[in-house]
Amino acid sequence: MKKIVFFFIIQLFFAVAPAQPVYTLTNQDTAHIDAFGVLPDSGYTLNRVMTDTTLRFVTTDSLWPGRNGIYWIKLLIDNPSHYGGKYILVQQPAFNNTVFYNDQDTQKWQETSSGWLVQRNVRYFGAADCIIQGGARNTIYVRMDITALGKSPYFAHTWFLLEKETPRHQREQFSLILGIATILVVLMFLVYNAVAYSNIRDRTYWYYMLVQLGGILYVAGNFKFFCYLIPWQQFTVWLSPRGSTYYYYTNMFIQRMGTVIVISSYVQLTRHYLQTRLHLPRLDAVLKWATALWIVFELVHNSISFSGWKYMDYYTTLYSNLSVLTLIVLILITAIAARRRRIYAARYFLWANIASLLFMLALAVFYIFMPAGTLNMWLPCIAIIMQALMFSMALVARQRLVKAQLADAKTEAAQLKADIEQLEQQQQQLSAEHQQIEAAMQHEKSRNEVLEDKLAANNRQLASATLYIVQKNELLTQLKTNIKTLGKKLPHGSKDLDSIESNLQSNQFLDNDWEKFRLHFEQVHPRFFEELKAKYPNLTQNETRLCAYFHMNLGTKEIAGLLNIDPASVRRAKTRLNKKMNGALMGNGE
Repeated sequence: MKKIVFFFIIQLFFAVAPAQPVYTLTNQDTAHIDAFGVLPDSGYTLNRVMTDTTLRFVTTDSLWPGRNGIYWIKLLIDNPSHYGGKYILVQQPAFNNTVFYNDQDTQKWQETSSGWLVQRNVRYFGAADCIIQGGARNTIYVRMDITALGKSPYFAHTWFLLEKETPRHQREQFSLILGIATILVVLMFLVYNAVAYSNIRDRTYWYYMLVQLGGILYVAGNFKFFCYLIPWQQFTVWLSPRGSTYYYYTNMFIQRMGTVIVISSYVQLTRHYLQTRLHLPRLDAVLKWATALWIVFELVHNSISFSGWKYMDYYTTLYSNLSVLTLIVLILITAIAARRRRIYAARYFLWANIASLLFMLALAVFYIFMPAGTLNMWLPCIAIIMQALMFSMALVARQRLVKAQLADAKTEAAQLKADIEQLEQQQQQLSAEHQQIEAAMQHEKSRNEVLEDKLAANNRQLASATLYIVQKNELLTQLKTNIKTLGKKLPHGSKDLDSIESNLQSNQFLDNDWEKFRLHFEQVHPRFFEELKAKYPNLTQNETRLCAYFHMNLGTKEIAGLLNIDPASVRRAKTRLNKKMNGALMGNGE
């Protein structure tokens, strides 16, 4: 019922609508046609569309996919020239269109299919051949299928571009040659740098090759080579509220990925070549994180558009181009900052990349202000060729610098090797001396052990002699006491007992015992008496003997037993001796 009502509305509109405009060709190579007759299709054939007078075309430039999925379009074209020829009719939208035109040579209507769903291995979809007769009014019918737009509530702006076949083919041939030549030039540099990288293994060459690889992908996508090379094209379509039809397809996705590779590799090339992490850490961090965020942004929205889930390119194109513009400006700022810091490599980097960076900058600005889908052939080619050529020269200069640094490093290494050899010789000498010292120390250790054993034996003998003297004196004292006791028991004493007592008294001070003690003492404490005599020449023999006893740390009672005197006398003697030696007396004397 709705279709019947809509049909009558259209018929009524056709009845009151003005006549369809006729486009008149000029000497221009292209003609833009945006006014034509439109008829919603209801299963009509071409013959019925041409002959049924009840079917009326309404003049408009828009189609409504929500109302009807297929339309017939009628183009009226006057060619005042007597010469006709072959033309290319470019249609928009272009999903599954059929172009019908009358060929006077065969006196038959010819048809040509075009669009995303029917064309294969072509660089430009939606272009169909047709023939325009000279000196006549030509009628071209187009059966346009827009069901791919779904039931969109928006209208689809429709237009046609009629181009002369020869100039268009010339332009296409020129763009084809330009694109292939650019790719071949960059590919030659890529192969050359791959060989250089295999020999040098410098990361600068690696990033440089990635820039060239991304440039090849971008140029091939920019000239739509992947539309021809890849028969199957995944595409996403979106109809904007203003009626513009946007496509996202395989060629575009590869081209965007080429852009990601070029810009991200360029940033890495800049960071590595200028060593920004060392010389410009803040700018290095800005470049690093800005590039990482941009890569994530590009991968996410391009993957969503390519998957067909949702068309994102309409909303993100401006931000993508602004991001690319920002990163290129950051690269230039970093290079200028490095030059101002007098970083040696910055000079080569600037003169090698300034031209290509400016062309890339111009390309980003171009796509910011130009309508979507506009093709620029020259800027990408110039930018990638300039970058490949000029930076190759910079790499040659860098290679010379690396060779000079390598020569300096070799000289330094040779000097270091000589120093190491000298140090090894010194180490060998020190090792020999160390072994000699260890042998001497071992010998001295053995000698010290012998001396220590001897010293221990002398100490034992000295202690034994001292103990012997002390015991002998104690025994003599006891005998003397016993004799006195016996003498008191005799009535008148005894001269024999007095004689024995006198002998005992004298035996307590025999010099023979002292000399034995002195001999053992000097074995344990060599040069003691000599040094004591030299330092204190006024000491008596008894005072010298006291010094020896005190030096042995003998107690007061022990010294008293040796000298056969009471302990109080020993303490008084020690006090006098200490004053005489100015407080330097050793031994506790307790």
